[in-house]
Amino acid sequence: MKKLLFSSLILIIALTHVNGQDASWSVDTTVIRLGEPITVQFRAMVDADSTPRFPNYATWEAHSFIVLSNDTAFSKPKKGRKEMQQTVVVTSFDTGFAVLEPILWSYNDVEYESDPTMIEVQWVMIEEGVDLFDIKDVLGVPYPWYVYVILLILVVLLFLAILKLLKWYRRPKLPPLQVELQTPYEWALERLQHLESSDLWASEKYGLFFLELTTILRQYMERAHGVRAMEATMDELLRRIGDLPLTDDQLSHMSEFLRRSELIKYAKQLPSRDSSIHYINEVKTFLNWLNKSNSDV
Repeated sequence: MKKLLFSSLILIIALTHVNGQDASWSVDTTVIRLGEPITVQFRAMVDADSTPRFPNYATWEAHSFIVLSNDTAFSKPKKGRKEMQQTVVVTSFDTGFAVLEPILWSYNDVEYESDPTMIEVQWVMIEEGVDLFDIKDVLGVPYPWYVYVILLILVVLLFLAILKLLKWYRRPKLPPLQVELQTPYEWALERLQHLESSDLWASEKYGLFFLELTTILRQYMERAHGVRAMEATMDELLRRIGDLPLTDDQLSHMSEFLRRSELIKYAKQLPSRDSSIHYINEVKTFLNWLNKSNSDV
């Protein structure tokens, strides 16, 4: 009986050692922006004459992730063993936090399991006029005859437009107009006015509304006061605004606003006010404090 227990204990220790040494997963990052890739590496040592199946990552696609590519290969056998190598590239288009669920894989009656990994997917500020995808024409589809007639007409119109453009370019040049550049304060107020007239609040896109609102405040601090605010995390930003020429009460008010905005943007917490005017006026107050302190210097 003791001999049997001792043998079982040795077998359990051996299986645990194999589980720790013969298969492993690694993830290159845990924080991405929308659509950025996450590379997962799987490696396992198997017998040289075996052809086991690679792990299946279909469960990830049911939990907010998309598998972009899956490359698999076996290394050259060495001393009766060979290495399974798998590179899986995934991404996500859902902001917030999601979990790469554990992946199960078995070999020679031994089960292996990857660790669950928490992934943070951050917002991306999309500017107007930027194409998200490269849309290509469908290949191999014949066009009817009238398409070529339309193309010919378009070529003629393009040629006439070029001639007209050359004629306009050769016209007598007028002296350049003196355009007064906007100050950072004027620029920020104009952006706030544009945000107020947008439909983000009316369509209940509160996350995008507060993302634009805090971006205006960050860009003003960077332009007018040299604070590196755009690439800073929330903790870094709260430390850096301590150098601004504001009173303790003003800094406390601004810090509280930035924290509340962060919860609405990324934790999807609902605003406490029914109108966007309150939050826009709150940012205008911050701008007036900073602009006044900048003018007093």
